[in-house]
Amino acid sequence: MSASVGQEMHADDLVNLMYFEDLRDVILVGHSYGGIVITLAAERTDRIGQLVYLDAIVPRDQDTFIDCLPKALRAHVNVPPRGELHTYPVIEGFKETMPGWAAERLTPQPAMDLDRPILLPSHAAEQLPRTYFSAGVSGPQGDWDEAWIERVQQPPWRFKVFDSDHEAMLNAPALVMSLLLSTIS
Repeated sequence: MSASVGQEMHADDLVNLMYFEDLRDVILVGHSYGGIVITLAAERTDRIGQLVYLDAIVPRDQDTFIDCLPKALRAHVNVPPRGELHTYPVIEGFKETMPGWAAERLTPQPAMDLDRPILLPSHAAEQLPRTYFSAGVSGPQGDWDEAWIERVQQPPWRFKVFDSDHEAMLNAPALVMSLLLSTIS
């Protein structure tokens, strides 16, 4: 992976996929850092019908990835110089919560965007239906969503706590599937 890849490229990839496949009314799901990506994608296209945050970051305009972390966790984040790759995880302890088969496949990730402001000038995500699924079992990240928990518990958000940890899509895939299906019924 190139060290120049970051949240902007990830969002552009989603937008381009929707455009070239002529997809409309898409339900985008973001997990963890992916919450930043789906929020940025909403700024760039009108093809999204709903955003679903699975124990994910919910950024505000000008936030950085670091800003979105719980205060107690920020001191434990290793931010390599921009342009370099960092080994997963940036936050110590995440790898240990994953099944072995997943942990073995982790690859270095770009450090490009850890401290770069997330630009959301039109606040487009706020105009879409949004659901937040919060892990009820704390992991090494601690209270992952302390920075935005009050915000996502208020209308027009749909909010639900589920009984698993941050890596629920790996540790409880059937539960995650039922949560995701509930957003379309």
